[in-house]
Amino acid sequence: MPNESQQERRSRTGLSDYDETLLLDRTHIPVPEDPGDFGAGEQPEAELGTGTGPILGTAAATLCYWACACTYTVFLFITIYTTRLDDFEVKASAHILLLLLALLLESYLRLQHRRRQAAGYLAFYWRTRSLLPLATRVTALGQGLLTMVAFWADVPPQPDQLCKLQIIACLELAAITLFTILYLAQLWRHFREVQPDAERYLAAAWLPVPGCDHSRGPDTVVEQQAEAMRWLSRRCHDLQLEVLRLTVVRERHEQHRGRAAGSSRADAEHRLVARERELRALAAEKDVLAQQARAAWALLDERSAAAHELEAVKQQQLDENNRLRATLEEWSHRNARLEAKLNRTRARLEESQQQQRRPSRGSTPELPAGTDQSSQSQASS
Repeated sequence: MPNESQQERRSRTGLSDYDETLLLDRTHIPVPEDPGDFGAGEQPEAELGTGTGPILGTAAATLCYWACACTYTVFLFITIYTTRLDDFEVKASAHILLLLLALLLESYLRLQHRRRQAAGYLAFYWRTRSLLPLATRVTALGQGLLTMVAFWADVPPQPDQLCKLQIIACLELAAITLFTILYLAQLWRHFREVQPDAERYLAAAWLPVPGCDHSRGPDTVVEQQAEAMRWLSRRCHDLQLEVLRLTVVRERHEQHRGRAAGSSRADAEHRLVARERELRALAAEKDVLAQQARAAWALLDERSAAAHELEAVKQQQLDENNRLRATLEEWSHRNARLEAKLNRTRARLEESQQQQRRPSRGSTPELPAGTDQSSQSQASS
């Protein structure tokens, strides 16, 4: 519990939401179990509404609701059943879905606007908080009028009930369209805001807050100023929680680092010894591979010398084959010339024999001595 001095300081500051017991008791601070998650805590609530993503989601949700209202209005002018009474009952019962969508839209818009308020966009929250229930109220009013037209005891079923439903739906669509236009205009104005306006309102005391009314006196606190002070108090509270959480995490991280220092040194020595063994094994393997490489190079040189010798023997064989082929061709030409000369000699012998038989059949003519000798030399050759 805070002491008297702390209570006096709290009374002077005037911030009722400021809880100083968190500074004395750190058990309220959620801290992760793993010290490795240093600085990875949850974001404070004020950070949840920043960014354009959630606000763009509200614009999309509003446009979807307006599209559903347009679809329902068009659905009323499409004939489904032959009788107008049955057609009215089906179309009137479908209006309850539009009311459920309006309730969901209002809940979603309120959630997102609270986040924007926590982020410090107070002017946007003040301008749009009166627009949030407008869609639900218009749809509920349309549902009430529809129920009164359909189930009022004094009003019997009439054939113009469908026309009344169409008129109610058109008026409801006009109101929803007006709500959509006003809300999108506020969103467009909000997109042009550079920084949260709560910081600007609290930065200087002379800066007037939009919408403030000092009719009760210059020293009175209006609702907008109280809202800005509550935002500042909540922001300080979130920052205190974050500072304390980071302090506890830092202490745990230092303790864990001190305990792990000895084990990390032993692990480093073991890793160093293992690396040295690996280096020695790699050096021995390198020597073995170098010896194998030298043996392989020597074998390659021997094979290269043998290949050169085989190439020389091959060249000699080719030269010998060429010489034998030339000799064979020469003897072939000489044989051909001798055969031709033999054929000519044989032809002359036959002619000479025929000439010897023609002059005298009983007496053999005497051959010249030169002819007999030439024939004998040819026969011997």
